[in-house]
Amino acid sequence: VAKLRDPSPLAFGEFGDAVALDGDRMLVTAKRLSDPATNYEGGTVYVFDRQPNGAWTVSATLTRSEAEGRAFFGDALALDGDRALIGAGGAGSNGRAYVYERAGTVWTEVAEVASPDPTVAGNNKQFGEAVALDGDVALVGANGQGVTYPGLGAFASGAAYVFGRNAGGSWSLRQRLTPGDIDRAELSSSRQIEFGASVALEEGTALVGAPDDVIDGTFGAGSAYVFAETSGTWEQASKLRGSGGDDGERFGTAVAITDGFAVSGAIFAAVGNQEPGAA
Repeated sequence: VAKLRDPSPLAFGEFGDAVALDGDRMLVTAKRLSDPATNYEGGTVYVFDRQPNGAWTVSATLTRSEAEGRAFFGDALALDGDRALIGAGGAGSNGRAYVYERAGTVWTEVAEVASPDPTVAGNNKQFGEAVALDGDVALVGANGQGVTYPGLGAFASGAAYVFGRNAGGSWSLRQRLTPGDIDRAELSSSRQIEFGASVALEEGTALVGAPDDVIDGTFGAGSAYVFAETSGTWEQASKLRGSGGDDGERFGTAVAITDGFAVSGAIFAAVGNQEPGAA
């Protein structure tokens, strides 16, 4: 019914690298769109609205005010009505996420969130490369975030952060989510399990992908962790796995959840001697 193109096309702008849809509104990123005069690859997010005649037209163009190179604004997108959550995994070197709200016809940045935790081993936290939004709750993945595990030390295994909207309109951290079943064998492998590489959120349930997780000694088999919220506290409820029989299956690369159903992509899942991927 429609084919959308970048309203300001430039080479390698990566228009369509991330999208979000809610009713008659759509967000589309061009995360490497740059200003030809400065070559600043800040990124741009376009808001498309569906018109009564069925056409989709640009109603707003969202950018950041900061002048940082390769922020990748629009790495990840989430949309809920008149509120948008936009990840920028390169902003500030460790990544940020931005909340925009619409009043009338104007979209305004109302909050900026970043990882509250320190960097481990100089890794980019990759905060904001996955985002999810459900009303007044936001979930941001940081699959390079360093986490300290009692008795094991600090490793860049990744984390996901729950933020909530306060009564005055500000956003603050509610809880950091981390995997509850890490063991030394996984951490000593020098691999990140990439917890937080993908996230999904709906009505008190969060799904967090860890596509490089080690399952029964199989490296990169991947997993997705389910967290449930009760009285404001999020706890790990279960862990989803794919076939688990192949190295590098990467179950948890992409996740979604709705109406009690979850879907997870495993981009290198094997069929016979080929790896076409599966969901």
